[in-house]
Amino acid sequence: MARSHYENFPVASPLIPARLRPHVAAVYAFARCADDVADESPLPASQKTALLGALAEAVRLQTPLPPPWDELLPGARWFLPPLMDTARRFAIDETLLTDLLDAFAQDVVRARYDQWEDLLDYSRRSANPVGRLVLRLFGQDTPENLAASDLLCTGLQLANFWQDIALDLRDRDRIYIPAAIAAEHGVDLEHLLGGQNGQKNLQNLVAGLVRRTTPLFLESWPLVGRLKGRLKLEIAATWWGGASILQGLADTGFQPWVQRPSLSKADLLKGWRPILFPPRHPPLLSRAD
Repeated sequence: MARSHYENFPVASPLIPARLRPHVAAVYAFARCADDVADESPLPASQKTALLGALAEAVRLQTPLPPPWDELLPGARWFLPPLMDTARRFAIDETLLTDLLDAFAQDVVRARYDQWEDLLDYSRRSANPVGRLVLRLFGQDTPENLAASDLLCTGLQLANFWQDIALDLRDRDRIYIPAAIAAEHGVDLEHLLGGQNGQKNLQNLVAGLVRRTTPLFLESWPLVGRLKGRLKLEIAATWWGGASILQGLADTGFQPWVQRPSLSKADLLKGWRPILFPPRHPPLLSRAD
């Protein structure tokens, strides 16, 4: 959920048991290809949303993608059968898959957000299903774990939005910062990085976004303690990576357009202890809270 929605999907992780790898790969292939329809396809917006709608219907009916859409998304011929097999084997709720498609379709037609709640609703469909699918595949989708996973996935989504403010604006003319929050800090989003807003206002805006996002990580930390086996390590590493983005934003003065936070080898080394031996309480986000 970094540059794409699915950079953090654990498809190639050595922590995924061999028996689950085909199923994780099936879900990833579906999400990756559908996300590419929204972000990479040269099709006009109307055809993109129609194609994603046809794919959602195929998922609901568990049927192949019909013509003419199968010609526009030939990858569906190889990712839909294993996806349907995985959905049947693990009794996956189809809305987890169709919610993802709905979020991709929203990306095609919406590039601005007014309220914080609008962004949380988008994350509910674009990010939270990923965590729920992983928990389902691992057989650890208890109500408690699902609730905490939603917090973590939304936190990861938001952290990556703040990390990529400049890239999203430059590459796709998307701004995920809610207009109401920007206005509170005296920032005009339509001239976000054009020099009219004032450096201090922009820094205060990003600091405020980080403050809003940090509790999602702190409140999701108990999930790591409840998980079992390899999934505990996978989710601890994911948590650490997302929290480190928030810390990196603070460490660089809340200016991701000047220096985009990234994880260095030193950061990864520092992260090994809480990953391998997760403490009862979350590692402190010292300057990001």
